Amino acid sequence: MCGIFGIHNINGLDEGACGRVTDGLFRALRHRGPDANGVRYFSQGLVPSPRPQGDTRLVLGHTRLAIIDLTPGGAQPMASRDGRHHLTYNGEIYNYVELREELESLGHTFESTSDSEVLLQAYMQWGPDCLTRFNGMFSFAIADLERRILFCARDRFGIKPFYYAATSSGFRFASELPALLRFPGVPRDLDPQRVFNFLAHGSIEPNDATLFRSVRQLPPAQSLKVSLDSGLVSEPVPYWGIDLERRSALSFADAAERLRELFLDSVRLHLRSDAPLGVALSGGIDSSSIACCVRHLEPGREFHSFSYVADDPAISEAEWVAMANGRARFVNHVTGASFGELLDDLPVLVERLGEPFNGTSIYAQYRMFRLARRCGVKVVLEGQGADELLAGYDGFCMQRAVGLARRGRVLQAAEFLFRASKWPARSFPRLMRRTANELLGRTGTSPVSVALFDRRKLGELAVSVAPPFRGPHSHPDLVRTTLANFVSWENLPNLLRHGDRNAMTFSIENRVPFLTAELAEFLFSLPEEYLIDGQGRSKAVLREAMRGIVPDGIVDRRDKIGFATPERDWLSRCLGQVKERIGSADLGMIDRDSALLLAEMREPADSARLWRLLNYLLWLEIFGIRPC
Repeated sequence: MCGIFGIHNINGLDEGACGRVTDGLFRALRHRGPDANGVRYFSQGLVPSPRPQGDTRLVLGHTRLAIIDLTPGGAQPMASRDGRHHLTYNGEIYNYVELREELESLGHTFESTSDSEVLLQAYMQWGPDCLTRFNGMFSFAIADLERRILFCARDRFGIKPFYYAATSSGFRFASELPALLRFPGVPRDLDPQRVFNFLAHGSIEPNDATLFRSVRQLPPAQSLKVSLDSGLVSEPVPYWGIDLERRSALSFADAAERLRELFLDSVRLHLRSDAPLGVALSGGIDSSSIACCVRHLEPGREFHSFSYVADDPAISEAEWVAMANGRARFVNHVTGASFGELLDDLPVLVERLGEPFNGTSIYAQYRMFRLARRCGVKVVLEGQGADELLAGYDGFCMQRAVGLARRGRVLQAAEFLFRASKWPARSFPRLMRRTANELLGRTGTSPVSVALFDRRKLGELAVSVAPPFRGPHSHPDLVRTTLANFVSWENLPNLLRHGDRNAMTFSIENRVPFLTAELAEFLFSLPEEYLIDGQGRSKAVLREAMRGIVPDGIVDRRDKIGFATPERDWLSRCLGQVKERIGSADLGMIDRDSALLLAEMREPADSARLWRLLNYLLWLEIFGIRPC
């Protein structure tokens, strides 16, 4: 896990400019790679050099967090022996051992034991097709000096970040948005539509967008090429996607057994590390599955787990953490969070995340990673992605009922909703209302969502108030469609961004064993009733797969808490300061009176909207950005 950056300038950079840029980027990305840093410069003729030249055309930089092969053999940028290929890479290839053996059988030899060298030689052997062979998380750029291209790619789920800007003077990329903004010539003009989507809906769509007009993200499971002669940047090309037509004929019992095998194998690969490793443990089925599978695979090895436990008994998971840890037998470390601590840490949190974020639960995760770092752990396994693959959250009951109704099984849909409503935090009238609205197409933007804005300014900026695009996947099976869009378009990209930045703030590599292509392809092939059973039980096949490994109390658990924080209570304690900030800030297209009214928090959902607004205003201030 590292920080990467690069700049291609069509007209070249002088020696002084190169030095200023690289020094600034090393400082900006040091938290991602405190163990070492490296840079390589290339002249107009693409001759590599460890020092800037007077006509530098290309720069590749790297800050290293050493996880696999802690020796200098894994240092980057890494060059092939013949000097043709140069790599800067962030991530881990978990199946690097198997790939190395295959490459050796094809005649390749290696000078290190790092996965970085395996990635580089895999590209040399298979070209862009190497991407389909990787089981891992990554973003990287390879300069191919013979073909005179820069090849850039990102992992299937977008676990590792890749921001870029293509300007008239060239191409720039970096692991984090604040680092990219340090490059000369990258505009800071906001995109009004993306700002509206975030403030109104908590969403930044599509998945290649940012809040800036000129800055994009390389989408998950895609690659692009940059000509090192003309500077022309290709449109991103996908190399993997979710197939909604694939179907499994396995019985429920066989599917659970197969999932157990696949997940144990994934956890086994994710345990490969030459640095200290631990597990994020919340007490839910996802993190408990990881922790208990780790113990199942490594019965005698010492591991540490890290948990956030809220002070409020209503949202505390202390009981479940203790139950999971009792089975896993980890050395458990617990942290909490207070309102005062949030206020103290908020400026740093906003700066490190680099973009506004949706809620204070992200701070609970931040605290957990800080605890892990203080305990000397550099790698943490966490359960991100399970909800999106296995129909977690509210259980996707509405989506399943819609599917039944659309197939003419209306009575069965109503009976299903009645049984599902017996679970905590579910209401039969609400489930029926949501199902009816979906069937009737009543899913437009709520008037409350646009009440915060000056409608005249929205018109001047050509901002659409329609709901954000729900994603590219369209299928009669609403469960599959919703999950696919959550994985590749909506929920998961944001959650992975938060997890990456929170972990890297403390120089920790966060790993997500649920997010492998093999697991995703298998789970999307299963019938929806294997995910949401007839009683409305979510993650049904995972619960069955983990029975005997995870304590029954957690397998059969009916509530879901996660990183819950008393957000409304926290906000209510600082409404005076919030109103003062709203009253004095340049709000752009936000209507000041409406914002002050929102700060009264008269409705239950107002706290979430107010947090987004407050977070956005603080972000503007910290980064010196003009509102739109």
